Amino acid sequence: MDRAGLEQLAWRTAWASVGRVVARRSTPIRFTIVCPARTGSELLVSLLDSNPSICCDGELFKPPCRFPVALADGFAVRARARLGAEAYGWKLLLTQLRASERRFGGARAWAEREVASGHRIVFLWRRNLLAQVLSLVAARTGGQWHHRDGDSGSFSPFAVDPAEIVGLLEWAEEELAWGRAVVAGLPVLEVVYEDDLMDADRHQRTADRLVTRLGLAPSPVSSRLLRRAPPRLLDRVANAEELVLAVTVTRFSRFLDPPMADPAPPAAGSCRQE
Repeated sequence: MDRAGLEQLAWRTAWASVGRVVARRSTPIRFTIVCPARTGSELLVSLLDSNPSICCDGELFKPPCRFPVALADGFAVRARARLGAEAYGWKLLLTQLRASERRFGGARAWAEREVASGHRIVFLWRRNLLAQVLSLVAARTGGQWHHRDGDSGSFSPFAVDPAEIVGLLEWAEEELAWGRAVVAGLPVLEVVYEDDLMDADRHQRTADRLVTRLGLAPSPVSSRLLRRAPPRLLDRVANAEELVLAVTVTRFSRFLDPPMADPAPPAAGSCRQE
């Protein structure tokens, strides 16, 4: 590990220590955005963070740390002390929660403790798993995970390995089912990308709903994030015909263009919507 890495580790460890000491003192309203990758989570973070009463961070658990819960506590204390935030939230990917489940004391146990402590869980997911998987492959291929206002460059169709895409669809389906099982029966705030984030004219409505559930006053929100990919999925793929042939013979064919009826989520337990 280089010097910068060591300094970052020391900084994160220090905030974890702060969290363990003062987490029970004057802390803001707490929430965690729990979600699979490439489901619009960065957009949701930026929208909520633009509310003057809220401080919302991205992936605190990247890179992993030994005490993730205490780290979040420390950042919440900082948000209250330095920024005067009335609410503090952060983003936790299902892959991170699953890979380091022991550090959270068990995924389900962590979720139950959050709810018991009065913290809110925002469960964000995406109906169209093919769109989610193609977004992941595009980010990996291009090396750019998010596009913001003012960034240079434009979208270019990319080639995919159809067999890899089918494998990723199976992985995304299983991970979503696992995540839903973690929060099954708990009073979560559910956000669906296609319903709540895909269209810009729904951003304010979605933010207002969540902010109200947190017990705060709605405020105008905005984001500098841009979506550059074409609306039609197959226009994003250079070898779209090969992809269609591979996906058509699988249970994921319903995700191909043109979109069919919204598919139901995996039946692996359901969360209790507030």
